[in-house]
Amino acid sequence: GGTIDFISIMDLGVAPQLGKLFYLSPDGTLRILRDDVFVSNGIGFSPDGRHMYHSETSVGIWRYPLDPNGSPGTPELFVPMEDSDGLVVDSAGAVWVAGWSSANLRRYLPDGTLDRLIHLPFPHLISLAFGGPDLHDLYIATAGNADYARAFAETARRAVLRCSPLKLPPEMFEAWKSFELN
Repeated sequence: GGTIDFISIMDLGVAPQLGKLFYLSPDGTLRILRDDVFVSNGIGFSPDGRHMYHSETSVGIWRYPLDPNGSPGTPELFVPMEDSDGLVVDSAGAVWVAGWSSANLRRYLPDGTLDRLIHLPFPHLISLAFGGPDLHDLYIATAGNADYARAFAETARRAVLRCSPLKLPPEMFEAWKSFELN
């Protein structure tokens, strides 16, 4: 009896048109939540099931209230953030957001307060997920681009980083580990 919320980004070689954010209900009804999305990215849900978060690059993070059946209501701009990309919600209900152009990892509390800001030495942060045996390891996917590759030929590799931000005080974030993807 769950729902499916989805987004799509396709590179067709032309200037992008505004996109749509859809909601597919358990009975198969498709509803357009928004038809003016610039670039759609991450989607996450609060642990209490009361909110859905949606990252829209060049705008920020939208928060949708969810009714008891999981149907999204009218969104509010939760956090303005020009380079928002992937996001994930932790067990405390805080929203972690990857910064595409800033290479910043941000954690926002449920009231929208910026709780942590971590700059990472990679050109772009794109996706986030929690994993590990206790779901306290945060995995951060990074990406390069053509300009970065030309400037730093050998080091322009993408990576997946792992840190344990829920176990460490904010000043200890140098503990993340990385490995390269081929």
